[in-house]
Amino acid sequence: MQSKLSRLWLVLMVAVGGLLIVAPAGALVGPVGPDDPDTAQFGAVAGVVLDEHGERVADATVRLVHARTHRVVGTVHTDREGRFRFRHVRVGHYSVRAGKRHVGTGAARVDVRAHHVARVRIVLHAP
Repeated sequence: MQSKLSRLWLVLMVAVGGLLIVAPAGALVGPVGPDDPDTAQFGAVAGVVLDEHGERVADATVRLVHARTHRVVGTVHTDREGRFRFRHVRVGHYSVRAGKRHVGTGAARVDVRAHHVARVRIVLHAP
């Protein structure tokens, strides 16, 4: 059961810029649980995307997909050196899918552990 305080709306006025923030009190001060982002464990995923000849692929689209829910949790593009990085990723099992038009697509599985960077190398294969 929520307390009376958590049901009240809390209004804060920030002097700088006159910004008005309205939020339920429970959103600012609430119970802490395993899904709370402040207490959950996070890691990162980093890697490189290559074509079939081993050349690095710039500007490829890379998606991080949760293995159980199949939900895309992040999308980035590779830099000029074909590198990419997903920061602040919840611990778990993921698929990393990459592709670039006229080059191909590829994927790899990755396990994210707390406070670690999971490294992955994806080779794109022509359609």
